[in-house]
Amino acid sequence: MGLKKALIVDNFHQVLEDGLRDIGYSCTCRPGMSDAEIKAEIADYEVLIVRSKTVVDREMLDAAKKLKYIGRAGSGMENIDFDYASSLGVKCYNSPEGNCDAVGEQVVGFMLCLLNNIVKANSEMKSHSWVRKPNTGLELGDMTVGIYGFGNTGSAVAAKLSGFGCRINAYDKYRKGFGNQLVNEVSEEKIYSDSDIVTFHAPLTEETRGMVNSSMLSRFAKPIFLINASRGPVAVTSDLLLALKKGQIKGLALDVFENENFDSYTSDEWRQFDELAAHSSVIFTPHIAGWTTSSEYKIAYFLLLKIKGESFNVNKLS
Repeated sequence: MGLKKALIVDNFHQVLEDGLRDIGYSCTCRPGMSDAEIKAEIADYEVLIVRSKTVVDREMLDAAKKLKYIGRAGSGMENIDFDYASSLGVKCYNSPEGNCDAVGEQVVGFMLCLLNNIVKANSEMKSHSWVRKPNTGLELGDMTVGIYGFGNTGSAVAAKLSGFGCRINAYDKYRKGFGNQLVNEVSEEKIYSDSDIVTFHAPLTEETRGMVNSSMLSRFAKPIFLINASRGPVAVTSDLLLALKKGQIKGLALDVFENENFDSYTSDEWRQFDELAAHSSVIFTPHIAGWTTSSEYKIAYFLLLKIKGESFNVNKLS
């Protein structure tokens, strides 16, 4: 009987490859493989390790005659036909435990930047403009923060906010009973009525695609600071822009975008992007909230443990 085989088609921390080898896998590491190349070669592999750019669809799964495990780095499984894979007996794992702290820290950083005009003031100073009074800030401790989606990342955001003294409300359609001394478990309506800041941490599904739209934004009782570090297509870009113009959003921070391939942007997509970018109260980062040196290790490590079938404590790494 030959060695079991694992195909790793993106860059991962070495701990994943080393760990798979330790349990008897022969690893082929080919970052940058196209979906077509994977389909052509997947038949002999028991394990497939991917990130978000690889689409594991029915055609790929049908070609994967020996496949037992799919590992998806980080959170989200929208690029994998999970139901079909499960019907074939293929176990699918992601590792949201690996980057939730990284995202949580960046979300709090976004909040501090928005409330204290840090990015704007930095730009002004570098242009030799000393502006104080117009950059007067707001204190996070005076805010009510609404967390929409309370899984691994939403929970991490709440933990990072614990020392700021702000009121933390959280809503999750599919999770109940999580309220505690730190977090108030609230209804969706309470998110709309009370929030000064809203941060979204919902997975991308057919239900959540485009949910942050004009209809939702019109339900907030007051102008909000809005943060999206979940998935870009959760929010409709044109509706975010309109809400900014209407004053429904008074500050916006995006780490994710509806279209994250600049090379494919239409003229209208560039117009919307540039109009958003022109606002001094808008902050962009290129989908890096979950990317830290620590999360690179943890994402790979937790995937390895799940494939090995081992239990673990996310707060204690070996």
